[in-house]
Amino acid sequence: DSTGEPPTIDHEKLSAERAIGEELMLRLRLIEGVEHAWLDTRLHATDPRRGVIDYLKSIHMLESTDTRLRLTRQGLCVADAVVAKLL
Repeated sequence: DSTGEPPTIDHEKLSAERAIGEELMLRLRLIEGVEHAWLDTRLHATDPRRGVIDYLKSIHMLESTDTRLRLTRQGLCVADAVVAKLL
C-alpha cells in the first residue's frame, strides 16, 4: 500500500450504545476497573446496563469503591461472562 497504512480486511461501524458497551467491557477488564464519573457521563439513569450492574454487584461479581466499579476476585475468574452481560 502506497499510503504506508496496513491493509484493512474488515471494519465495523458501532452504534454509540454499542461503543459505550465495548469501552465499558475493556475498562472493566483492567484491575482498577472503571471510574464512576465515566459511567455517570455515559450511562443515562434508565440505561438497562445500570440494572445489570446492580445485579452483578448483588451476586458479588462487581464491587464499587468510592471512585470506581471493578470486578471482584470472584468476578475476575469469570470476567468474560460478566462483561458479556454489559454489552
